[in-house]
Amino acid sequence: MSNSVYFSFPANINVSHEDIDTITPATSTDNGIVLFNGIDGTAVKDSIHFVQLPSGHVGIGTDAPTVALDVVGGVKATSTIAALSNVTVGTNLTVTGNETVAKLGIGSAAVPGVPLEVTGVSKFGTPATNYSSFEADGTLVFKGDATPWEDFRVSLMTTTISSTNPPGLERYRRDVGNTSQGVFAYAFDKNTEEEVYFEVQLPHGYKLGTDLKPHIHWGVSTVPAGGTTVRWGLEYTIANMGDNFPVTQTIYTVATDPVTQYKHIYNSFTDIAGAGITNVSTMILCRLFRDVTNDNFANDAAAFDIDFHYEIDTIGSRTPTTK
Repeated sequence: MSNSVYFSFPANINVSHEDIDTITPATSTDNGIVLFNGIDGTAVKDSIHFVQLPSGHVGIGTDAPTVALDVVGGVKATSTIAALSNVTVGTNLTVTGNETVAKLGIGSAAVPGVPLEVTGVSKFGTPATNYSSFEADGTLVFKGDATPWEDFRVSLMTTTISSTNPPGLERYRRDVGNTSQGVFAYAFDKNTEEEVYFEVQLPHGYKLGTDLKPHIHWGVSTVPAGGTTVRWGLEYTIANMGDNFPVTQTIYTVATDPVTQYKHIYNSFTDIAGAGITNVSTMILCRLFRDVTNDNFANDAAAFDIDFHYEIDTIGSRTPTTK
C-alpha cells in the first residue's frame, strides 16, 4: 500500500488523524480501523481514506461518521446497490444507461420491467397547487393551472331549424370569378327573430363544477348597409343525469365593433355556471337566435358554429357514467 498508513486497534483505543500521539483510551467494545493518506515523521498527514469507529459507524472521506456509512464525495458502483429501507436523495438522482440496462422503480420492491416504473401516486409540476398526476389506478388528472381547456363544437349545419322562423341557407362565398357553386351558411334575418335548435352532452373529461364558456363564430357576406351592433341570444336548460330540466335561461353576446364583409367574427356569451353540474353526460338543450329587437345592424348575419369552452381534469372518466 504505497504512501499510506494502516492502523488496526483494539477496543480501548480511539484514533485521531491529526497526530499519532493523540491516541486516547475509549470504552467501546468494538475494534476500530483507520487508514490515512501520507505520513511525515510521527505526524499523520493529508486526508483520511477510511475510518471505522468503535460505534460501528464507517466513514469514507471523514473521520466523524454519524450514520452506519458516511461518505464525503462520490460513490460509484458497477453492480446492484440494495436498500432495505428508505433512500433519501438530497439533490438529484441520475440513472445512466439504456432502456435494456438502466431501470428505476419507485414505490415497490419489485424489479422494474421498464426504464421508469412508479407504484402509487406521482405528481409533476408544483405538487401543492398546480400539477399533473398519475393516480394509483393509472388515471391521469390535472390540478390547478395544469387543467387544459377544450371545446365541444356545434356546427349550425347539423342543427334543427325552426318550422316557423328558420334562417335561410345562403351562399357565403364563391371563387374569384364568381362561377363556382360556392359555400353556404345559415343567414339570420335583420328584421325577424330566426332560430335553430340543438342539444349537447358534456364530455367525460369535463372538470365537474366549473363554468362553461359558450361563444359563436359568425360573419357577413354583404357590404354593411348601416349599424354596428349584432346581438345573439342563447336560450338553454341544463340537467344532470337523473335530474329534471329546470326552466330556461337566456344569455347574450353583442358585437359592437364595426362589422367587415367576410371577416371571421368571434363573440363570447355570458358564462353558464357549472356549480350544479355533478356528473358526466350532463345534457344542455339550446336555442340560438338573433335578437333583432336589440340589434341595429342592417344586413343578414351568417352563423357558422357555436362552441363551449370547458376545463379538463381527466382524460375521459373512470367508468362510463362517473368521473
